[in-house]
Amino acid sequence: KDYLQSDYDPSNERIYDTFRRSYIPADPSKYLENNLKQTNVITIGEVHSNICHHKLQFDIVHAVSSIRSPSATAIGLECFYRQHQKYLDRFIYVHQDMAQLKYETDWDSTWGYDLNHYAKIFSFAAKNKIRLIGLNLPYPVAKLVSEVGMNKIPAKLRALLPEIDLNVESHKQRFITNIGGGSHFAHDPSQLERLYETQTLWDEYMSESAALYLEKFPASTLVIIAGLGHVQGRVAIPDRLSKRIRSRPFVIIPQSVQWNRMNGLPIVNEPLPPTEGDWIW
Repeated sequence: KDYLQSDYDPSNERIYDTFRRSYIPADPSKYLENNLKQTNVITIGEVHSNICHHKLQFDIVHAVSSIRSPSATAIGLECFYRQHQKYLDRFIYVHQDMAQLKYETDWDSTWGYDLNHYAKIFSFAAKNKIRLIGLNLPYPVAKLVSEVGMNKIPAKLRALLPEIDLNVESHKQRFITNIGGGSHFAHDPSQLERLYETQTLWDEYMSESAALYLEKFPASTLVIIAGLGHVQGRVAIPDRLSKRIRSRPFVIIPQSVQWNRMNGLPIVNEPLPPTEGDWIW
């Protein structure tokens, strides 16, 4: 309802290129190719329930597959576990049935957001044989870490998880800001530390999942779709992945702004800086 009553006009979307410090039309098929000469990883942030974010993700996937070919394109997804891979491969290469994919991955329990938001991307991938890659850590593992901390989880489980770097101060401060500050954990600072360990584990695990795929298929271009908190500022998935693959991911950040009723254009008082991403859409 809010979307329909706003002054937003998809045809007037703009991308701010933070490197060139200039605006370009929201047409990645015309402007993305030069950036793909520098990297084979694109990370796109999202608010999981925002349909506009999923639209721009589709536009990016479509552009990458046109530039690089569908067979040389893959989509890495926070919304699926690494352990879902066999079901993702069955969806792409065997049955292309969205309902079966939803059932086999237990979508409502493991993710829970409206599948329709992602359906156009998944259908396009299935039609063009673009592989979907599950990146995420199973939620029960993350929940256990948040309750007891990394040091107290079973040794056999710990051996299956990547090492986590808790010493990136910019990452920690962004996390604390995103959860509304740390003052409400004053009575139990250890709870804040456990939550931060969990967030860092998520980022490291998804980065490792992406790196494992790229090690196996180095000629592939991987489009990673994850929540804004895992992408914006380059300090979560992008920087942890770059340490593993020695390549700098191209970061795209969607940003919701007010729209000018007189000229139909987005109102941006001050664009986000390059530290936040490469394209601010």
